[in-house]
Parts: sequence; C-alpha cells; structure tokens
Amino acid sequence: MAEAKAILFGIKWCLDKGFTNILVESDSMLITNMINGEAKTPWQIKHIIEDIHGLKVQGNFSLQHCYREVNMIEDYLANMQRFVSSYES
Repeated sequence: MAEAKAILFGIKWCLDKGFTNILVESDSMLITNMINGEAKTPWQIKHIIEDIHGLKVQGNFSLQHCYREVNMIEDYLANMQRFVSSYES
C-alpha cells in the first residue's frame, strides 16, 4: 500500500508543479500491474488505484516497472538523509 500511496503522491506533486508528461518508475511489479490494469486490485488499495486513474485526465503519465537494483542510489541517499537527520538532532 505504501508504494501505491507514494506513486499517487508523486503524480499529484508533479501535476501541482505544472508537469503534465510524467514517467513513473516503480520497483513493485504488482502495483505497476494493478495500475496498468494487468492485475486484480484488492479492496484495501482500490481507492488509491482509482485516485491514480482519476488523475489521468489532468496529465499524460505512464507507469513502468524497474528493478530494485536501479533504485539502489535513491535508497542509499534516503538512508543517508535519515542518518544525517538523526545525527543533527
């Protein structure tokens, strides 16, 4: 569910900033397939997926799967940010 919420947040952020051509990459193949209509969506996150679909009228975005290894740099930076924040406190 967190991955779907993050995708929804990212799309909304881009649209709010005026970006209308958006490429979303996710390392969750299941969520990617749900949004692309290739997998059944469980009721627990159906509302999030529907919200994502509703945003398609505001912009042109596509979603594709990327392997987790591609996200290693982002994961490292996110972990470093948490470390720095806790050190500064």
